Amino acid sequence: MPGQIVICLCVYYFIYEFNQLFNAYKDAAGIWHRDRFRTLTTAGVNLVLNLLLVKPMGLYGVILSTVVATVIVGMPWLIHNLFTTLFDGEDRQSYLGTLVFYGSVTFFKLYADRPGMQSDTGRRNPGIIGAGTGMSACVQRHFSVVLRRPEGFPGPVGNGEEISA
Repeated sequence: MPGQIVICLCVYYFIYEFNQLFNAYKDAAGIWHRDRFRTLTTAGVNLVLNLLLVKPMGLYGVILSTVVATVIVGMPWLIHNLFTTLFDGEDRQSYLGTLVFYGSVTFFKLYADRPGMQSDTGRRNPGIIGAGTGMSACVQRHFSVVLRRPEGFPGPVGNGEEISA
């Protein structure tokens, strides 16, 4: 499988997991009725884009159409339902800014790790991968210091402190 397909599948999986995060809130709150047409609409857009893009782009078009349908139709619809039904609507911009920031950091980290994962010939080299993994750990540690917990988020549960409502 070509490397570009693997990258496209990783992007799809990243978007899929973000979507699952929103779906967990929706399912826990039980707001299925407001969300009943979202999946059908997203699937319809995905089908149309699949039919339009599969001929000129092949497998890339199929993956791209799924990502585009989810990002352009499914996720905004779901976020709108969550912030009009479950969460305070005023917090939407702040939350979306946080998501964009962490998503950007994730893609930047992946881009920064990429040179350490291949040798000059483009083939995988266990020594280079080990060095890349070490570099990744250093970059991850740097980001964990920079991206410390914001003021509004509570500390971890189970550290011996009482949680008051």
